This record gives sequence, C-alpha cells and structure tokens, in this order.
Amino acid sequence: IYIAGESYAGTYIPYIAKAILDRNNNTTDNKLKYNLRGVAIGNGWIDPIAQYNAYYTFSVKHNLLTGNSKELAKQQLDTCMDALKEKLTIHQDLCELILETVLENSRQTNGSTTTCINQYDIRDHSDSYPSCGIAWPYELTSIAKYLRRTDVVSAIHANSQQIGWVECSSGVGRGFTGDTSPPAVN
Repeated sequence: IYIAGESYAGTYIPYIAKAILDRNNNTTDNKLKYNLRGVAIGNGWIDPIAQYNAYYTFSVKHNLLTGNSKELAKQQLDTCMDALKEKLTIHQDLCELILETVLENSRQTNGSTTTCINQYDIRDHSDSYPSCGIAWPYELTSIAKYLRRTDVVSAIHANSQQIGWVECSSGVGRGFTGDTSPPAVN
C-alpha cells in the first residue's frame, strides 16, 4: 500500500499511516497485516503554526505586504498564534485572514480590469481578482478534460454520477472549514 496526496491530504495521511502501523503492531498473524510500503505528501498542510507564520514572513520577505497592510497582517498573525496556542487545530478561519490581506494588498485596478498576485506563483501579478491563483496552473484545462473521461473515471473508481473533476472545488474547500482535527505535527 502506498498512500499519496497533496495539500490538505497532509492532514490525514499521517493519521492513516499511523493507524495501519498500529494495527500491524497489534496483529500477530502476518497474513492479516497491511503491507504499507510508503507515503508521499506533496506540498502538504501539516503544521499550522509553521505554515501560518510563513504566510506573513514570506510575504514580508518578498515585499507583498507594505505599509498598513503589513501592520494589519502582523496583528492577524499574532491573533492567529494566540488562537492556536489556545487550541491547536489544523485549520483556523481567522488565520486565513493573513492570506486575504496579502491578496488584497496585491490588488491593482487598471480601467475595468482588476488583477492580483497568483497565490501559488508570486511572480505572476496578472491573475484576475478575486481568483488570485485558484484557477492555476493554466494547464488544468487539459487535466480536467482527461479526468472527466468516462474510461478514466471508471479506471479510478470515481462516482460517475457526480459533476466531474474540478480543481479547487469550492464544495470540497467548504467541507474543510471548521476542521478541528489536531495537526499530525505539533
């Protein structure tokens, strides 16, 4: 068994792997043990203290926060860290305000066009506001078509009755808000 995922899967993969290892340690019959061979977590969300701190420090280092926005984001970070000290959970809604401040500070309007930085590639200052990177990378159009093909849906045992694969599905994202799980790393 290999367990792999990216981003928010970093919240769950360590727990799933630990449950398998604990089960194996408590099972004497080798035939009943799961053969966990490895885990892979890409760009995983696993340590909210380090990662929310990085929102601020990275943004300051790369001049994404200036003036009042820098002060506001620092206040938001302090409030965030206080909340995490009180109850360490994998997600804190109020901590997400730091990223919102960074994106808002990057907003530029030229005529009827409003742009912002791409939150996944800060070199790109031309993303449409308020998307700011949610529809990135741009090659996802081809990936979405591929992942919606009936043969692919069947091969990965996905529910063919659903709407099809969507990058950064807002419904999935809403499902993670309010997650009070403790982080696997603390």
